[in-house]
Amino acid sequence: MPFALRPCLTSPGAGANRVLKKSQRIGYSWSAIPTVLQLRGFAVRIYLPPRECGPAHVHVHRDVGSVVIGLPTATSELWIRRVFEMRDATVIAACRVVEEYADFLLHAWRRYHGDATDQ
Repeated sequence: MPFALRPCLTSPGAGANRVLKKSQRIGYSWSAIPTVLQLRGFAVRIYLPPRECGPAHVHVHRDVGSVVIGLPTATSELWIRRVFEMRDATVIAACRVVEEYADFLLHAWRRYHGDATDQ
């Protein structure tokens, strides 16, 4: 595996009072999270196991906000799981990007998570 995922409560050599970046608090480095699509100002990312599991979804980031969007499959339509600091119009635009590239994104999800987790 070309990257290492490990819980990160404090940075190596950091004092106990150091404020950690959000990506460090959840145990990820942004460089370890694949950005599978960048389009119209959005960065579409797929978080990796073991932190993430099905159903198939992507994290769409723009500026400081993000939205978690479930990918459409043969048995489900596109759905929104959670929105973080993103305006409604931006969420709609993110959904349009995901809808437009749904086949590509589902293929990318399956590449990282396998077929069984998209149900």
